[in-house]
Amino acid sequence: MLAWAVEILPALLLAGVFAALGASQRSDVARHVCFLSSLSMLLFLIAPTAIGLMSTQESLRVLSARDMWDRGDWLTPTIHGQPYLDKPPLLNWLQLLAGAMLGTGPTDFTGRLIAGLAAWAGVLATYFAGTELLRDGPQARRWAFWGALMLATGLLFVRSSRAVVIDNLLPPLTIGAIGFMHCAWRQSDAGKSSAWLPMLAAATCALAAMLAKGPPGAMVVFLAAVFAPFVLAGGTSPRTGVRSAAGVAAAMIAVLGTFLHPQDQWAAVAPSAIIGFGVGWVLAGPFWRGGPAMVLRGWRGTQPLVLIAIGFGGLALWMYLASRAVDMPLFRAAEEQASENLTAFRPGSIAETFTALLYGAGLGSIGAIATLGWIAWRREPLSRGLALIFAALFLGAAAYAFIGRGSPRYLTPLWPVLAVLAAWGLRRRILALGPCGPRHLAGVGVTLTILAIVEIVWYGGMRSRVADKLSPRTLVRALLADPEVADLSMAMLDVWMPAVDIYAQRHVMVVTEHMRPMDYPAEPQNSESLFVRLQREGRMIVFGCERHTRNRPRAIAPKFLEAHGFRVTRLAVGHSFYVQDGDVPIVAWLVEAP
Repeated sequence: MLAWAVEILPALLLAGVFAALGASQRSDVARHVCFLSSLSMLLFLIAPTAIGLMSTQESLRVLSARDMWDRGDWLTPTIHGQPYLDKPPLLNWLQLLAGAMLGTGPTDFTGRLIAGLAAWAGVLATYFAGTELLRDGPQARRWAFWGALMLATGLLFVRSSRAVVIDNLLPPLTIGAIGFMHCAWRQSDAGKSSAWLPMLAAATCALAAMLAKGPPGAMVVFLAAVFAPFVLAGGTSPRTGVRSAAGVAAAMIAVLGTFLHPQDQWAAVAPSAIIGFGVGWVLAGPFWRGGPAMVLRGWRGTQPLVLIAIGFGGLALWMYLASRAVDMPLFRAAEEQASENLTAFRPGSIAETFTALLYGAGLGSIGAIATLGWIAWRREPLSRGLALIFAALFLGAAAYAFIGRGSPRYLTPLWPVLAVLAAWGLRRRILALGPCGPRHLAGVGVTLTILAIVEIVWYGGMRSRVADKLSPRTLVRALLADPEVADLSMAMLDVWMPAVDIYAQRHVMVVTEHMRPMDYPAEPQNSESLFVRLQREGRMIVFGCERHTRNRPRAIAPKFLEAHGFRVTRLAVGHSFYVQDGDVPIVAWLVEAP
């Protein structure tokens, strides 16, 4: 009970401070920022470590930062001393900085703290960028506030804010870059020489996104910069039939692409057609007499070449320095950056991406879909802000759907975009309702309040009772508390969970017999190496399965080790933890040499 209170009190205290500050302010901006900050404390930072590290991806980020801390190297991410250049180091750098300030080094707490702060930054960035993107209509600041509220309560946005994953860093960087890009475009069209300042800020955001996740991190920003002028040009074209025809053609190509795969094609037909139509509609913008000239003028404002050059230049510089530091060929480091998570027209990815778009941003997703229907029905004129939002949304969704693996967390950069689009639609809808508008807006506020309360209660305490089995923290801490086995070496057989290393505070041997653990950067050791070490040390703790698992062959730890002459005893401490989305229970065994 005391530990739970310690988990929630800091967030409650900070929320109260921001609420008190907001109540004392007269400026709308100050009140909005304080209210959004107070809500963010409760949603993103309450009980950050009530649950231990739960997934391989989350544990990897903390373990690689811890490895860098232990080696005193802030340049090259490693795991178990082996170079790990699959992802750039921005998240590691932030964990190292937080660990240095707290004096603890990178831990599960510093990782979750960075995740929560990034989500808070995403909410505030959506508010300020939304104010810029919605400035062509009335009361931009007010409606940007509602957009930020929709983002703050977005279902997948809140969920991702509770995990140490790279994607958490992308929402503030993505929407921030788009907001700065709009400012630069607007000033460039007005002939102001100061347009380079917001463009430099946009390029800085793109560079940070590249250093967070490589090219996929800044992909939405680059697509918005390149194709937003296409959308704006198409919006002024009298030939709407050309855009419709291009949309139909792109939809047909997308649907046909899904049939390149032998399974689940029909589940992806409708999502492929919808996303493909949107892509064709965007790309057909310049195909009228004045279109190409408008695109060129738009590029003068969005400066896509500057963004791409600075983003890729910064990433290439880090890759060059890191590869030299570990004596790895640069092309191999680039290959590791490019090869992960790329698929083409995988039906499951398309369906999962489309489904996540429908609910991931919560009320923001619903509002954005309704807004798209409103714009199509009323043939609303498009502003620069809407052009940037459309390009980012349609082409970003297409890229994640057609060349990605379909994981909902990959869509994290799109949640602020959906929220701002929903805010635009909410403004038009409320203003169109006239005297009935405030009543409907109150209904939106009640819905967001209910969402926030449910999420605060769930992540503040209830979730830990349901999902604690997904983390090895309880089991490992129970082992360390047992003086009989606390000092023994540890190994994992046909499984790898980096969180075990983190909570055990030691290098845990990874052994493969039937399958290579996913995401492990080094070559796993074979069972013979485990046997030799057992004979040398006499006793070890081995984590492994006790029964067959679905679809993946793994060694049954007690049978396998007993067959080779070792004595195996199940350790009755803590409780087992689960991997592979909770399907595979992992148990700790005391293994003794004969």
